[in-house]
Amino acid sequence: MRKIPHNRSQKEPVIFKKSVAEASDDILRHLAFDNSFRANIILTVISGKIIMANRAACKLLGYSKKELLTKTRADIFDINDSSFIKMLKQRTAEGHSAAFVKAIKKNGKPISCQITSAVFMDKDGIEKSITTIADISQNILEQKNIDTKKGKKVTKDIALVRSKQKEIDIKKEKIVADNIALAKSRQKEIDIKKEKIVADDIAQAKSAQKKIDNKKDKIVAADIAQAKSKQINIDIKKEKIVADDIILAKAKADAGLAENNEWIKQIAKTSYDVMWDWDIVTGHIYIGDSMEEVFGYKLENNTISFKELSEGILMKGQDITKKLMKVLASRKKNCDDS
Repeated sequence: MRKIPHNRSQKEPVIFKKSVAEASDDILRHLAFDNSFRANIILTVISGKIIMANRAACKLLGYSKKELLTKTRADIFDINDSSFIKMLKQRTAEGHSAAFVKAIKKNGKPISCQITSAVFMDKDGIEKSITTIADISQNILEQKNIDTKKGKKVTKDIALVRSKQKEIDIKKEKIVADNIALAKSRQKEIDIKKEKIVADDIAQAKSAQKKIDNKKDKIVAADIAQAKSKQINIDIKKEKIVADDIILAKAKADAGLAENNEWIKQIAKTSYDVMWDWDIVTGHIYIGDSMEEVFGYKLENNTISFKELSEGILMKGQDITKKLMKVLASRKKNCDDS
């Protein structure tokens, strides 16, 4: 459009005129857009509102042109689909993009489409986009039919190949079975011969081993008899030595014990304290004469059992027997108490 300047009063209206060439170009562009074989729509980028749609777009989506101009891209596309989101990002970055998306017809039926979209600025500086929509649902259906036919053909080919392979396998299995039977027969003959040879070798080896064992048994028996004879002589000598040692040790032990007992008795006689010598093994206790002087008890041969003595000893809250046994079981060497 061309602005016509003037120098008249500012109250007079400004007149805008188009040149014949510009008007002619606009008409051609509209005719080309509206009569295109492909479905085309023009939208504002920010709002997504449809501002132009050609006949092919109306036919594809099932809307009249008036109805379609009231819709947005959210009404005719699945804008939440990942392919559509990716297409918008690419178009924002590069100014144009292409993608396979789902378009939604007026009746709600989704159709598979391939779209191309490009961004441009109009004369007023508003960002718009032109999008071309191609219905590929028929192509997908045709491809599916082709794939189905191919799948059937492949299935038949597989069945035929399997049938032929089965025949080949049966023949091979028969040949293998015959070969196995023949091999087993030959192996059996070989095994029988080997078993006979092995049996003869075993019999011969056993016979030779028996002779060796008989010789060894005689040698071992003689050695055992000789060893036993020598051991008897050694044991007799050792037993005599041990017996002599035992007699000597016992004599020394008896002399030491008598000396020890005499020493204890001497201390017990001369000491005012009540002292005793307890034979833990027998349970007998030798008590000195102080027992009668301190407690007034006269003991026969100055001897009493541990049980009798423990019954006459009172300990506050304790058992004398348990305490003494506890001391003996420990590493302590003495026991004091009241």
